[in-house]
Amino acid sequence: MDQNSPAPAERYAAAIADAACDLSDALTPAPAWTQPALEDVVETVELLTQLLAAHGPAAAHALAHMPRTLTRLRSALDLEETSASPARPRTTRPGRRGLGPGYQGLTTAPVPQARRPLGTGTPPR
Repeated sequence: MDQNSPAPAERYAAAIADAACDLSDALTPAPAWTQPALEDVVETVELLTQLLAAHGPAAAHALAHMPRTLTRLRSALDLEETSASPARPRTTRPGRRGLGPGYQGLTTAPVPQARRPLGTGTPPR
């Protein structure tokens, strides 16, 4: 990794900020929110809140009201409540591919036993 290249967290944070700006540009001047878009944005805010709260006690204290606020927001927007489990990030990256149906693992042929000890010139009879 180049010393001048940003750390992964910085790259992801910059990508999130860019995406938020793109979303703002797309919704200006007339807001055209769809239900799935609202759900995605609220879930993203929930996840980012959890990530920021994990930064330390001061951040957790400052963000302590956010779960209640987001619950009220979900109610106001008629969105489904999320489970108590932490939000899982969505990814556009494909998952790992399996090895295919019927994969039984690697099989190896038995190792043949040496007919003669190594270093001897004549094979045993």
